[in-house]
Amino acid sequence: MISVNFDPEVFIEEIDSKYGKLSVDDMEKHILAVVKKAASRYGEDSTGFAALLNELAGFYRSTSRYKKAEEAFGKALVIIEKAEGRNNSNYATTLNNLAGVFRMAGDHAKAEQMFLEAIELYKNASMEGSLAYSSALNNLGLLYMETRDYGKAAVLFGEANAIAKKEGKDPAVYATGLGNLAAAYIGLGWTEEAGRLLSEAVELYRDNGLEDNFHYPSAISTLGLFHFSTGNYPEAEKLFIQALELREKDFGRKNHEFAKACDNLSVLYEKTGDYARAEKYARQSLESLLSVFGEGHPNCKKSAEALESLQERLKEGSSAGKSSDTTGMELAFLTFMQFSAETLCRKFPEYSGRIAAGLVGEGSECLGFDDETSRDHDWGPSFCIWLSKEDFEKVGAEMQKEYDKLCRSFLGFESRQESIYSAGRRGIMETGSFYRKYIGLDRPPMTLREWRAIPETNLSVVTNGKVFIDSLGEFSSFRKALKAYYPADVRLKKLAARCALMAQAGQYNYPRCIKRGEHVAAQQALAGFTDAAVSAVFLLNREYKPFYKWMHRAMKGLPVLGEELHGMLSELVSENGAAGKTVHERRAEIIEEICQLMIVELKSRGMSSSASDFLLDHAHEVQSGIADQETRQLHVMAD
Repeated sequence: MISVNFDPEVFIEEIDSKYGKLSVDDMEKHILAVVKKAASRYGEDSTGFAALLNELAGFYRSTSRYKKAEEAFGKALVIIEKAEGRNNSNYATTLNNLAGVFRMAGDHAKAEQMFLEAIELYKNASMEGSLAYSSALNNLGLLYMETRDYGKAAVLFGEANAIAKKEGKDPAVYATGLGNLAAAYIGLGWTEEAGRLLSEAVELYRDNGLEDNFHYPSAISTLGLFHFSTGNYPEAEKLFIQALELREKDFGRKNHEFAKACDNLSVLYEKTGDYARAEKYARQSLESLLSVFGEGHPNCKKSAEALESLQERLKEGSSAGKSSDTTGMELAFLTFMQFSAETLCRKFPEYSGRIAAGLVGEGSECLGFDDETSRDHDWGPSFCIWLSKEDFEKVGAEMQKEYDKLCRSFLGFESRQESIYSAGRRGIMETGSFYRKYIGLDRPPMTLREWRAIPETNLSVVTNGKVFIDSLGEFSSFRKALKAYYPADVRLKKLAARCALMAQAGQYNYPRCIKRGEHVAAQQALAGFTDAAVSAVFLLNREYKPFYKWMHRAMKGLPVLGEELHGMLSELVSENGAAGKTVHERRAEIIEEICQLMIVELKSRGMSSSASDFLLDHAHEVQSGIADQETRQLHVMAD
């Protein structure tokens, strides 16, 4: 609180008594009348009067009249500097308030400079443990949230919350800080911790009767963002609407907070394919921002672009929800969340906390590679639920019936049409049966022989995709054991076999087949070399090679040789030759280049010390590093 030559509390109480009872315009008139009355009695050059200017400026800031707020805070700063200088808490508090105006107006550089100066002034005044100091930290954190520097924001919010909790004087301050920190965690992807903080924040507001507090709608809105980030769209919608109604009630529609609430609803409806409602709230947001900032402001430009995009979608007839950019994984998540809300919690409440759910298995959507072409078969609203053997025997069949009802059609997407070849990929499953189908075991492999017996692509199938939830941990524990990758000796054996095949099919047989005119055999050699080369890259990266249709695409993102070989293999299978060379000569040249890259990688890892240019010699070197005698004595090409 600013020190005074007269006590401003009487006037501040008179101002506060009318909040929530007057319209925005009438509230402005009331505050101006109180300020004028104080000026006539005590003059306009005291720090007490500066305190009232802070109240007036705070009102203007909250109602998005930033120019008027800037003028009032600026006048207060001049008064304080003249009376006390700059190096004091009164000046720091007003500077912190003014910085908040520039943050909301979008001038982040100026706001950051002022916040940092205010924080330094508080430190000089030995006020690091005060609520005023924590307020400056929180405000700077909000700036970093807007610039998406969530890590910096989280650090500042954490420090501010520690101060507020220690002070313990105002639960609203602590609750606000928890909400801010939760928002930063959502930005960082730490949704579980964010949910805990938000629940605590909302409970603090409600337990202390603070639902009328200015910051309560922010907590409600952030809780909506949490549910949005976890895919619980019905709950997010309810909270976003509540926040919007509270903002409109407090400040009307010509306010940045109202615009922000509209944006949240617009993004939600766009995500769920309801473009008509998304367009409605995007339009309301733009109208609000134009009234605050005027045309030409970056915020208005961004909002106008979002509105234009939605209007284009409506023109194209996309309101049914078939967003062309909706992925199979996103659709699976949405479908599961709907199933969870409508069916699991109502019809299977005793099992809702005992399931694992996600999208794992066969299909391009499990790898994130699905596109428009993928939708002609085996694609649509679907997901997997895995139950323990005991639970599956009790409710598996009944739960499958409910699953079938929901997945017939969802968000405008028709049900997934299964063929005889794809039946059983989605739906309600028993955990052990799911894994046994692909790896032949209902437990993780325990011996080297068991590991070697599992096809590499099948291990990719059971470790791809995403697990949305796993209450018991049974499914994820099995998955984690497989994702830990092959035992060292199995990896070396497979890598040795891949290098041997690359040498045999590529370096040796491909040019010999061409020389003899055996072009079919040459193509077979080329295919064998390609498959072995891709597999070797996956083995070097400790990742399982997926089904052949996706292996080349998937290797591109691998850090070890992935990018290089992705391009070289593309050239290898093309029909283009090179200057002065036939297609076959260029292919033989690329094969040799790939093998030499592999040799360099093996030697750099200490897996081979051979000076040979023939990859088969290095394959034997790799195999010699196997510790298990039985495995080491296998033929070099044995998988």
